[in-house]
Amino acid sequence: MSELYHCGVAVELFWLRELAAAGRTSAEVGGKARHVGLLCAAGLPVPEGFVLPTGTGSWPPGDDRWAELGGIAASRLGSVLAVRSSSEIEDRADGAAPGLFSSRLNIRPADLARAVTDVRGSAGSAAVVAYLERRGLVRPGGSPPDLAVIVQRQVGRTPGSARGVLYTRPPGHPDADEIWIEAARPDGLVATARALRTETTGRATSRPADSIATAPWADPDFPLSSRELAALVDLGLAAELVIAAGSGADVEWVAEPNRGEDARLWLVQARPIRHGPVAQVAAAPAESDPLGFSRGDVETLWRWDAAHNPDPLTPAQIGLVEWVADIGPAPMRVVDGYLYVATRTAPALRAAQAPPRADELEALFDEVRGAIERALAPVEGARPPSLAAALAAYRAVYEAYMAKLAPALAAARAAVRAHREGAAPRESAGAPARGDGAELLESAVARAVRIGDRDAIAALSPVWDVAAPTFGERGDASLPGQECGENGKIGETTRGGERAHGKSVAPGRDLSHVAAAIGEADDLLFARAQRAVRRALIGLAEAWGLSPPDNIFYLPLSLVRARAERGEQVPPDVAREMARSARAARDAQRGRRAPPAFRDGRPIADMSAPGRLDFWRGQSARSGTARGRVLPFEDLGHLADDPRGRVVVAQAVTPAALLALSGAAALVCEQGGVLDHAAALARELGLPCVVGCAGVWRALGADDHVLVDGDAGLVVRITAP
Repeated sequence: MSELYHCGVAVELFWLRELAAAGRTSAEVGGKARHVGLLCAAGLPVPEGFVLPTGTGSWPPGDDRWAELGGIAASRLGSVLAVRSSSEIEDRADGAAPGLFSSRLNIRPADLARAVTDVRGSAGSAAVVAYLERRGLVRPGGSPPDLAVIVQRQVGRTPGSARGVLYTRPPGHPDADEIWIEAARPDGLVATARALRTETTGRATSRPADSIATAPWADPDFPLSSRELAALVDLGLAAELVIAAGSGADVEWVAEPNRGEDARLWLVQARPIRHGPVAQVAAAPAESDPLGFSRGDVETLWRWDAAHNPDPLTPAQIGLVEWVADIGPAPMRVVDGYLYVATRTAPALRAAQAPPRADELEALFDEVRGAIERALAPVEGARPPSLAAALAAYRAVYEAYMAKLAPALAAARAAVRAHREGAAPRESAGAPARGDGAELLESAVARAVRIGDRDAIAALSPVWDVAAPTFGERGDASLPGQECGENGKIGETTRGGERAHGKSVAPGRDLSHVAAAIGEADDLLFARAQRAVRRALIGLAEAWGLSPPDNIFYLPLSLVRARAERGEQVPPDVAREMARSARAARDAQRGRRAPPAFRDGRPIADMSAPGRLDFWRGQSARSGTARGRVLPFEDLGHLADDPRGRVVVAQAVTPAALLALSGAAALVCEQGGVLDHAAALARELGLPCVVGCAGVWRALGADDHVLVDGDAGLVVRITAP
């Protein structure tokens, strides 16, 4: 312990490197600080810092001790600090409570008083109190436990730095000899790597560097070299030994560039893994190895398109995917009912074309939209088109889009990412913004709801599946009109005295905003193409006498197409039995967890939130707090439950789901980030919202009540069935 004085006033703190020798308990310094102190004592690379024990640092903002403390931090730790919580209930083997309390980054020494106060104050937030009460760690109405606070030099600020987590055992598998490593990518995705471990004389060691470099688990875009990755694995295994985490350690790491040499690696924290129940990827009964087609291909990474298709696809939609899967540079494939896209081809696509200027990209979109309008004109009208004509138009829309616009959009997004990462940008690259103008799809949907214009969104449905009724068909939405406007432009309406842009994007926007707007605007064009196919299928179902008519969406599209071309039909009783079986198979697929990504026949599993049974940490998409009973969205295509006053929990939501969320108390999504659809929808509706909340959709049911803290990014179960 150090006692420093300023004008006769004591400042009590523990330096991390001295903490282990001081023998302080978790009640005094918290579990996180105790483990960090052990790492320091073992000589592992930990950013220098100190701990304010419980009971200290709660001084008034103007107290002289803050000035003394800021001076200590500035002289010993540098000009930018990380301020983290350390609680007695954190980082324990029986409950790590990871992410429950707040941390503050990029803190100047002069602002240390506010940062420490904020971190300590997070112990009294509504979500934290609810969690503590549920676990019996505080009586209802009682005071939460006091927090110690760690103040460290902040690492990872150098351009090109990387950060992530390393699990020395897979979550839920404390005996498995596999090491999982994740790194955050600038585009919001996660790069992954895997390594094996061996046991020698009771000590865990990593395999040589070349075994990691050639492992099928390593993403090609992982930000560490094979040598750096091997060194990180060694550090992770050493941390496991130091904190005595016999069932595995969860280690947070940072890597900083080091002037042409191997990156400098830091361990920010380490805690025992809480091995709670982890959902497994189950094979379909009809296909024992659904990922087997990718075995042997270590270059292609398949990612689940949860943002657009969070539900298993119907047979009709699977047929549509197969109908256009050969178009464009990014292969698509349906695996166990879920849509996956191969993302490894994107770098080659971006390298093939220089990024356009903003005005060039907008002009190209107008050109492509004209071609799409010509393709859709024959199949949009009062009478349903033939299935052959609708499918031809659907394919023509994809071909027109993929031929020119898709490569240009990819190049534009690459330029924006390069600008964000500090590479030499084009002058027009602009900021990495999603855009906030009226041209974005969520704003268009919100505007249509606000001014009562169903025409603008009638071709959309809450999910991208041809079996889902469009809003133009639904009778449960109190919006006028039945048919969608045929121009495909966002916001060309004058109802209610409000008029939006007639162009696809507002003039004067930079490349990032134009690319974001076009990426949303094209959804309306694809929705119109899909609506044409839906109308054709419903027309066939009625002509064939199918009851109910939507049984046709549960028949293989190839079968329906072949019968229609020959002028034959599927008998109603045969269609009924086939549809019954297909519906049951889809329900079974929904009950299995789709891996977020896979490669070489093996899933890249989600490492987030193992064992979090009562609270979930995500990203704050919109502030505010709400309590309510959970409404789990089981099938976005057929939303029947009233969301008013309920906390809507979904895997992901599409922009058109805005209509179905009106009146909800809050929104929680497993997938997505603060720039994605769910966050934008919440802002439009004014809902507290947490996104990227791994595991929450499958953990919560309709009998659960939860508290959603949009400010802290927390969801806490208050009651359970």
